Parts: sequence; structure tokens; C-alpha cells
Amino acid sequence: DTQTDCGSLINADVDSGINYNHSDLDGNMWNGSGCVDENGVSISGGCPNHGWDYISNDNDPMDEDGHGTHVTGILGAEGDNGSGIAGMCWDAQIMAIRSLGPEGGTTADVVNGLDFAVANGAKIVNMSLGGTSYSSIFNSALRDARDAGVLVVVAAGNAGQDLDAIGNS
Repeated sequence: DTQTDCGSLINADVDSGINYNHSDLDGNMWNGSGCVDENGVSISGGCPNHGWDYISNDNDPMDEDGHGTHVTGILGAEGDNGSGIAGMCWDAQIMAIRSLGPEGGTTADVVNGLDFAVANGAKIVNMSLGGTSYSSIFNSALRDARDAGVLVVVAAGNAGQDLDAIGNS
């Protein structure tokens, strides 16, 4: 009664990157050999490190903070391998997108990361991040993802905020 194979869908994590060499994740990373940028333009050399880094603007989205790797482990750490933890999806295609650095990031970097995920075929995007103000550009990117059939999963209630109170103010 348990589904652990999510390998038919590309799952993207827009966060602080992913340690794609981690023993629980390395076998589940997306093959970025034919990747395109957020505008759909082919990237010379592809994405051999399984995604893109909008903080350093290169194809090495290695996690320098640990948060993206932690979140990705919950989603797609290999299961039944006698090591570490098991994620919800034991078999997966995980795309790494680094839009946040140790000091956070910009809305533009997050939007570019979301657009990159959509342009490269992600069907599920996780964004475990937050912010304090409305952004029409971010809202538009979320709508574009939805219209492309992408499920976007986001953090809610960070810092103990009452989302009902915020939404009604």
C-alpha cells in the first residue's frame, strides 16, 4: 500500500542548493545534461551538477547552508539502502536550485529558480522559504507554474506568524 517510486516526476528544490554528493541523495539527482535557463535557452555544457546556482550564477548548486539538503532528504533520500534516512520517495529525480545563500536571497533569484524548474520539466517544486512582503513578480511566477501544471509546495507560518491574520490585514 506504499508508493515510494517517484522517479517519473522531476522534483525541484528552490532553496540553498543541495549536497548532490550526499550518499542518500546522489542516486536520486536529476540528469541536467540538456538543461535550459529560466527563459528556455539551452545552457552550454548543460547542468552536470543537477541544477543551477542563482547566487553564484553557475551550474554548481552545492548547498553551503545545509537547509536545502535537509529538506530534500525528507522528499527523496534513498530508502532501504542501509544508510542514513529514507525519504518519502526512495526513487526520485531531484533538481537542485540554489536561490538562497547563507544570508538569504532576493525575490528575483527565487523567481528565476522557479522559472528554471518549470522550464526544465519539474512537476513538483518545493520552496521552504519565506518573506515579509507581497511581490507581483513572485505572484506571477507562481501563476505561471500553476498554469504549466506544476505543484508548488511552500513553507507557511514561519516565525510563528498567524497566516489568517496576515491574509486579512
